Amino acid sequence: MQMTVSEALDYVQRATGMEYTEELNNKVLNFLEKLPRHPCEVRYDGSRTDITIRDYDYGWFVTVLVMNDKGKMLVKVVDADNLDPNPNRVKTNTEALALLQEYNEIKYAIDIDKHWNMSDDHKYWRKMSELNDRAFAKADEIERKLD
Repeated sequence: MQMTVSEALDYVQRATGMEYTEELNNKVLNFLEKLPRHPCEVRYDGSRTDITIRDYDYGWFVTVLVMNDKGKMLVKVVDADNLDPNPNRVKTNTEALALLQEYNEIKYAIDIDKHWNMSDDHKYWRKMSELNDRAFAKADEIERKLD
């Protein structure tokens, strides 16, 4: 079943008032993270998470608050506005979701070897450093398209 961004937000807000569990909280956040958004616009603050969802088709965004409110789940829109004009931004939600998928598949040097930067082998270090530089460049490119 295909939902619009607005329908998906209405759907997830139905969790408000339900008994809070970590499992329900994780399901709500997982659902929201599958919607079009900028990868850097998720903020975790203790038991509270703010995630900004964007609708590129219609040019607006909302910030959704997900938190434990005295043992009850709270999912509500705390901010909303139109997206600022940007000719370099993606134009559709489909494009945004494809870019988010590509963003999630980026491999950094630390994904391959956690201790690569402590290597005494200069060739290996240089190779891993270049891989890291390309990964950061690709991530920056995608983030600019989603801004």
